[in-house]
Amino acid sequence: LAIRLAIDHGMDNEIMTLSLSGSKQVMLKAAAYFEQRNYNEKAVILYIKGRNYKKALELSTKYKLFDYIKKITSEIDEDADPEVLASAAEYFMENNQQDKAVHLLIASHQIDKALELCLEHNVPISDDMINKFLPRKENETQTDQQKRESLTRTIAQKAKKQGNYQLASQLYLQLGEKLKVAKCLIKLGDVEKVITFANNARDNQIYVLSANFLQNSDWHNNPDIMKSIIQFYSKAKAFDYLSGFYDACAAIEIDEYRDYEKALSASMIEKKIFLIDKFLQIRNLAGSDPGEMIRQCQQLLENPNIEIAVRAGDVYAQMIEVLYDNRKLDQAFMLIKEMQKRGMIWNPYLDAEMVENIFKANGINPNAGKQVSQPQRRNNMPQDEGELDEDIEEN
Repeated sequence: LAIRLAIDHGMDNEIMTLSLSGSKQVMLKAAAYFEQRNYNEKAVILYIKGRNYKKALELSTKYKLFDYIKKITSEIDEDADPEVLASAAEYFMENNQQDKAVHLLIASHQIDKALELCLEHNVPISDDMINKFLPRKENETQTDQQKRESLTRTIAQKAKKQGNYQLASQLYLQLGEKLKVAKCLIKLGDVEKVITFANNARDNQIYVLSANFLQNSDWHNNPDIMKSIIQFYSKAKAFDYLSGFYDACAAIEIDEYRDYEKALSASMIEKKIFLIDKFLQIRNLAGSDPGEMIRQCQQLLENPNIEIAVRAGDVYAQMIEVLYDNRKLDQAFMLIKEMQKRGMIWNPYLDAEMVENIFKANGINPNAGKQVSQPQRRNNMPQDEGELDEDIEEN
């Protein structure tokens, strides 16, 4: 009754005082009165108090009442009228406050526009926002899945560019892009996560990438990290990298601890790795360039340290098998003779049927290719080995 009398008699001060302490209905009635009389600031105050944010924001924007716009946008939440949220978002965008605009756009269900704003203005993307940007649908079609994957990749790229490597790694993991996951975790600098992921990924490229990263950590004082580096290089068969790591181990033992025994041990391991790696590379030439493979095998046999890592018999066997496959049986026979001259027996390395065929092709009694086991050979050396020498030398 009092507010009605005040309005009827144009008692503006009394109307403002009464409405501020009145009910929501009274506030909105008074706000409409002041709006009609172009007392816009008072109208906005009362619309805000009466929680008619849409009308308050409309008047504030229209008459550039910026202080009230800030007050309105600070009071509204995600449960507000979507139109109010959208209007507030527009205000923030116009005033280069894209981060606030994004949250309001999401709240007003303008997801595509919010994402576009994030990508265009480099707005940080949070886990909560991801759930809004990438909602899962029931019974997704292939087109839906492709669209989701494309959008996920776009957001992952943006998150990585923003330095949000944790989020980027999660998104790349959803896409199954393991190498990118590993790179993000490395950027994140989390040693434990890198080791765990590399072990689960079981990918040679990731093994090497992870081991390289771990070498930048305090591996010398952490046996578990050192063990992981060695395991990763070994699993990836990256023997050059592993050799270099052992070289670094030896250098540290000497430079920091003057521990020459440990340094020597590391150096010996490095030599073994080098020889094994060399032999594996040579074997790979068998199909593409057998002549070059034979040449490199012969060079390897000239290395005085070969037996610390690679059995000479295995090197001979590799050459003989390749020559046999290429029907160069005379050369294969010469290598068997060479093995015999070096005091080696061949039956642990060579297939018995293959040796027999090589002997036959070279006019040698096949029985000359039969050998006893190593212990028996030592016990019967004068008789068996002498006869074998005679058979071969006669040729």
